[in-house]
Amino acid sequence: MDTISAVSAVSSVSEKSHVRWETQWSEGLHIGDKFDVGKPSPALLKEIAEGRVPAGTALVPGCGRGYDVYALAAADRVATGMELAPTAVESARAFAGSADCTCTALDNARFQSGNFFDVTDAYDFVYDYTFLCALSPSIRLDWATQMGRVVKEGGLLMTLIFPINPARPADEGPPFPVTLELLEELLLPQGFEKLQLEMLSSDLCHPGRDGAPGSRIHAASGIGRWRKL
Repeated sequence: MDTISAVSAVSSVSEKSHVRWETQWSEGLHIGDKFDVGKPSPALLKEIAEGRVPAGTALVPGCGRGYDVYALAAADRVATGMELAPTAVESARAFAGSADCTCTALDNARFQSGNFFDVTDAYDFVYDYTFLCALSPSIRLDWATQMGRVVKEGGLLMTLIFPINPARPADEGPPFPVTLELLEELLLPQGFEKLQLEMLSSDLCHPGRDGAPGSRIHAASGIGRWRKL
């Protein structure tokens, strides 16, 4: 049995709906605290600016305060952010009134409290950034299987892969360490075609997520782009 299958064998429903996230948000998670990065991903903004994000529908599981959802929302694209934590959804909706929110299509930025593993709709574009690494390694196969369902045929999945740090124990997290190879191992069997898989340059990382010494987690980031066949 390979490593992924072994950890999947001990998967539990509780890990798909863990209370840790609502606990952290309800205790008061401010902009820039802990895993809140305070702004959209530079890598995602580059994809949008260069026309590599399709129109239609987009899903951001584990969207947090919704920075990337607001970046994705456009006249020709409805972006939905999903969060287990109801307090996170409230914070994301409230961010629309912030001076830092530059979304030009607020009506197309939507948020809902729910479980990614229960989603039955399929989307033209799905964006995963620190969602996979927030999940216990025991349910990574479930994550991959569900990704195979929620991305439309011909649709795109973008994964920002963090934290890449081989020195950190695999069972220490969240965030749980990940690798480029892990994403390939998970997604190719689900019918995804690899379009891009590489380390992310420093200028496209959030501060402290490029592997440079001195960051809180001291881990690097990668990028993967995948098409559902």
